[in-house]
Amino acid sequence: MCGICGVALREGRVDERILLRMRETMTHRGPDDAGLHADGPLGIAMRRLSIIDLAGGAQPIFSECGRVAVVCNGEIYNFRQLRDELTQRGHRFSTNSDTEVLVHLYEERGDDLCDALNGMFAFAVLDGARRRLVVGRDRLGIKPLYYSEGPAGLVFGSEPAAVLASGLVPDDISAASLDEYLRHLYVTEPDTIYAHIKRLPPGHVMIWEDGGGAARQKRYWELRFEPRDVDEGEAAEALESLIADSVRRRLVSDVPLGVLLSGGLDSSTVAAMMHRAGAAPLRTFTVGFAEAGQDERRYARVLARHIGSRHDEMVASPDATELLPKLVELMGEPFADPSMLPTYMVCRFARRKVTVVLGGDGGDEIMAGYSWAHMALRAARFGRLPLSLRKALVAAGKVAMGRDARPKLDRFLSDSSLPASEGFARRQTTLSAAERDALLDPGVLGEARRGRRRRIEEVFDSLPGLDDGTRMLAADTAVYLPGDILTKVDRMSMAVSLEARVPLLDHRIVEYCAGLPFDLKLRGRTSKYLLKRVAADLLPPELLRQRKHGFSIPVREWTAGPLRDMIGDLLLGPEGGSGLLDRDGVRGLVEDHWEGRRDGGYAIWALMVLQLWLRRRK
Repeated sequence: MCGICGVALREGRVDERILLRMRETMTHRGPDDAGLHADGPLGIAMRRLSIIDLAGGAQPIFSECGRVAVVCNGEIYNFRQLRDELTQRGHRFSTNSDTEVLVHLYEERGDDLCDALNGMFAFAVLDGARRRLVVGRDRLGIKPLYYSEGPAGLVFGSEPAAVLASGLVPDDISAASLDEYLRHLYVTEPDTIYAHIKRLPPGHVMIWEDGGGAARQKRYWELRFEPRDVDEGEAAEALESLIADSVRRRLVSDVPLGVLLSGGLDSSTVAAMMHRAGAAPLRTFTVGFAEAGQDERRYARVLARHIGSRHDEMVASPDATELLPKLVELMGEPFADPSMLPTYMVCRFARRKVTVVLGGDGGDEIMAGYSWAHMALRAARFGRLPLSLRKALVAAGKVAMGRDARPKLDRFLSDSSLPASEGFARRQTTLSAAERDALLDPGVLGEARRGRRRRIEEVFDSLPGLDDGTRMLAADTAVYLPGDILTKVDRMSMAVSLEARVPLLDHRIVEYCAGLPFDLKLRGRTSKYLLKRVAADLLPPELLRQRKHGFSIPVREWTAGPLRDMIGDLLLGPEGGSGLLDRDGVRGLVEDHWEGRRDGGYAIWALMVLQLWLRRRK
């Protein structure tokens, strides 16, 4: 696990001082070692967190002839098999590192090297003899790769800060990205908050050739959702086999290894599979947040006892006024998913004992675990009832459930008149277009409107022949997973020099699940139906019966109480808005929230993060 960066210039030779500046912005990603290689107009560099071949795996790693070099962030889980195959074809290896297979695969397969890989990775191959650079990213976007292409050439890095540190890329803000951030709390791929920095899409390689004009991108993998009829029992056996093999592959490590155990189905299944595979001593880590009302430590303890792990847990009460500015800096661009706080804390807690952890991320995307999909489908079914009956049922629900439920019931009624796709998109929208218009400064509003994006809707439009549930999973996998979940896990784990592995996102598992009928994922009110059938022989029954909990913080309560002073300073003070936000619109949002006229907690949280990032940027 590392941070990588590099430059390909249109003219002249690479100044190694540029690479050094870029590399040193990522020391937290790789505190154990550093490397650099420049060859004419091309240069690559890295920071290393040593996981495999601690003594011999320093990067860059070179081919036998010395003209091809590679740096990699991530892990190649099938490297031993690939190494044997390449050795049989005459390649000579100088290390025991998984990274070295990349340079020999490039010699064998050229730009098609990714087809052979099972792993999470972002890499760069520098071919000095042919004056070309090839960068690639794993199929699901587990590892990040940012880049910018301009008059000077191509610049890339594992984080935006590395790209900006080159001094070759302007840091202009994209108004369209700002608008999208306010909609989703993050910027969707391939864009970033920066007008001149993009992300290489998952499942792509990018090739730069000296004298060849602009870099070209090539897709090497595309996830196809093609549900087919299958026997349920055979499907459960196949899924169990795939998960077991994926977990076994991810146990390879020359440093201590554990699992982040939330107590939920996904991480519990991964931990149980690790136990079955003979991982010993197996260490599990849980952080509880009792004040959030979503504390799953009890379930984590049940699982830890069941598998006999050495279990560590803590109760955390994060001080957002102290922690949030640090996390905003680590993210590198505005990112307002509040679960980054507990994610950071559990990673920091685990890092005291281990260097590698496995987690359960990805289970919700492949097995329909998110409530917004469930509620969108229910609203669509509800919408088939006569409008008068729907209104009567919602009115009765308001009486039975109380005042706090009224806004949710009103939204549910509104959603019931929409197609399922629109209801689904609304549930992933924090601020509507009209609400964003009221918050954006007139100076950026026009550009924001012209560049408004519809990434979720575009996924739906591209899959017209599929059922709504499957299209929702496709949107989650293509948009929310890389843009939010995997970005958060990468940054928060790397912030403490911890490698986080995600076995449920082995591309073979994702491909298999994409071919399953939606009924095997969400059956009635039972989400992750097939995964629960697989886990029935692995987990205690009470873990299968529990409801899904979020891993977050009480945003509404914090922004209405403990964070008032911070909100006043950031949003209502003299710097509030920074030329991007309308001061009156922001003040109206905050006052409405504080006086109980609306729940603006997540919107205010997003504005706080934005303002902290803007202050840091100055």
